[in-house]
Amino acid sequence: MINFTTLPLIKALNRHLDEIEQISAHHDDPLEPERHERLARSMLAHIKVLEALMSFNNTQINHDKRTEYLSYDDLPPPEPEDRDRIIAKIQLLYDRVNAAGEVSDISE
Repeated sequence: MINFTTLPLIKALNRHLDEIEQISAHHDDPLEPERHERLARSMLAHIKVLEALMSFNNTQINHDKRTEYLSYDDLPPPEPEDRDRIIAKIQLLYDRVNAAGEVSDISE
């Protein structure tokens, strides 16, 4: 699964927000409309890319969840906990079959 990190984009947005905060902290400086427009366009571009990356990452996660296995050979190996649980269940069923001699109902 390919998963892209969004951390650099978030850091860039935070830098832009810090820059806007510094500009607004200096009330004696005239606000430059061009500078604000440049920051706004840059932030908008970062937000669009961030949204696209998050959408891609979510698509990858959903695709991995939908993976279908068509044969036993395609299955990944079970986790160790699952493997132990399966072996214990098979052993329990095997013991029941051998103890009863005849199987009438296996409800579990």
